[in-house]
Amino acid sequence: MNTRICKRRHSVLMLLALAASVATGPVPAGAASRCEPAAADAPALESARTDIDNACFCSDFDGSDGLGRSEFRACVRDQIALAVESSLVRKACRGTLKKMYAASVCGTGDPDLEPCIETSAAGAVRCRIRSQATCEERAGLVCAGRPTCIDAADTSGDMAVDENDTGLCIATAPTTTLPPETTTTSTTEEPTTTTTQEPSPTTTEEPTTTTTMPVLCGEGSPDIVVEFTNDDHYEVVGEGDGPNCGAQNLGGGGCQLLAVVDGSDDAATTFHADSTTDERVCSQDDAALSYQWDFFYPTTIQARPYWPSWLTGRNSPVITIPPSSFPYLEDTIAGDDTFFRARLTVTPLPLEGEEITPAPTILWFRFEYQNTDLNLDLVIDIERPSSCNAACREIHRGYCQKYPGRCPWTY
Repeated sequence: MNTRICKRRHSVLMLLALAASVATGPVPAGAASRCEPAAADAPALESARTDIDNACFCSDFDGSDGLGRSEFRACVRDQIALAVESSLVRKACRGTLKKMYAASVCGTGDPDLEPCIETSAAGAVRCRIRSQATCEERAGLVCAGRPTCIDAADTSGDMAVDENDTGLCIATAPTTTLPPETTTTSTTEEPTTTTTQEPSPTTTEEPTTTTTMPVLCGEGSPDIVVEFTNDDHYEVVGEGDGPNCGAQNLGGGGCQLLAVVDGSDDAATTFHADSTTDERVCSQDDAALSYQWDFFYPTTIQARPYWPSWLTGRNSPVITIPPSSFPYLEDTIAGDDTFFRARLTVTPLPLEGEEITPAPTILWFRFEYQNTDLNLDLVIDIERPSSCNAACREIHRGYCQKYPGRCPWTY
């Protein structure tokens, strides 16, 4: 396979990058918005991909000892970190870059693996790394010679493989093929006799279901990426490399969000972990990960777990926090530590063919929560409803009627 194709990009992507750079100019490194790979961030991402491809040359990682899938991914991670540190790309685009290289043949050492484009009956397009035989069995389209699914199937140039793409392989550089020599052969054929046979009975077989196991390309625990959006604010949660980062445990609380979480009614708060990657599989479509979110009070309030009954999405990669879901902690028994702790645990599920399932990855971070109608007294009374008499319930009437279903009393 000619993996040197990873040094080239198709013309659609380059045109998008040029158009975006002319229209918007350079993107500030600290701009608070999600990554826009098909618009403002396209030039920076294209430049970063060129640097990654040159530093982590695909054909160099041939699957031999020390040049396998894990080493290739480590090389990519180091280059992404360098691109962020040098402000070549915004931190918001780190997860986008990681996903581009998650579905790759680099480092597998298996020449039979190729990007495989599959299109559903509804027109949904996806790409996975499969053996050529498996791809053909699934009526997929093998894109030979492409190192990643982005290089193979991103016909729209938005740096993703999805419904915006055609479901066809991106054309490679044209090659010149000489026509075969033409020879003339004279043959004399004997006359043939045609025998008509009776038609054989037709048997209708029941359809069978084929289960294709994911292709394993590496090993290691999940690589967590958490993105935070709150109204118009966006940031990527730190991993311990910043000045406001504590130890990765309940006491230290991990890194502090730069923004205060706004609990008011018109602010939507969401934590996204859907850019987390399963380091074992060639294609993230095959990722087998389970998620669990947990929240805790600060250690000054005994670090008690906090998960109100109206909060959902505990085992989802994306969790949305409704307004006034956390109490304010300023001027309370919390004292100087007014930061809630968040813990995300991502656990790899066992995959057939692996000898040892990797350990979970845990990420801690902390945040302040303000502009909320909820207070600590009400939280305690909700947790112990029998201790709240009529006068107590009257005090909480405003909150309970504003947010029906959160309080255990009726009015």
